Amino acid sequence: MIASLLVLAYAVLLVFLTVGGNEFCKLVLKMSATKTPPETGEKVSLRAGRTIGILERLLVFLGLIASSWEILAAVIALKTVARYAKLDDQNNAEYFLIGSLASILWAAAMTGLIVLFDRTWGFGVLVDLVGLFNGPR
Repeated sequence: MIASLLVLAYAVLLVFLTVGGNEFCKLVLKMSATKTPPETGEKVSLRAGRTIGILERLLVFLGLIASSWEILAAVIALKTVARYAKLDDQNNAEYFLIGSLASILWAAAMTGLIVLFDRTWGFGVLVDLVGLFNGPR
């Protein structure tokens, strides 16, 4: 019973990391009063942006867990390269920067919360994962 609750708690934290990050970014962008950049096929691009955000936060989580700054740099570089042509417009650049920073901040905060949960009440699996990423010492 306890193990089932712990697995459920990990799943909830993972949902907060990914989908909760979408809601956090929307809130921060709304508070910043930047306009959503106009794009053709906006429904498709917004859905793609949400998916990219989820994948970005998962990669940031893995990068932080693995102490791999290369993963974090790659995430930022990939996002910048993908949007480079649209960053000439100041509103697009501000919207992109605010959204990206909010997403990374959310991922870092949730990673800290997940690590704290794992060490305090969880199974301690993240310590084992770090060992896998770093290899034998």
